Amino acid sequence: MASGNERLIEQFKEIRSSAETHVSEMVNKLTELMTACENIDTLKDVRRELRGVLKEFQITHEAYHRLIKTKREQEEST
Repeated sequence: MASGNERLIEQFKEIRSSAETHVSEMVNKLTELMTACENIDTLKDVRRELRGVLKEFQITHEAYHRLIKTKREQEEST
């Protein structure tokens, strides 16, 4: 059975993965909007949203790193 810390690590891994996916989606959307260059206001809105998503990812990633202990886990995470 997994310890409480191991379960917490797995939860952070899942949250971080989800945030990473969201970041990728937002970057793709920004790239698409910059290429089309049709609506600067939409581009600014997406950029603002991306900043929030990046902050969420950063917080989760840092919390996850504080929990992992082994060098291998840290290298895999990086």
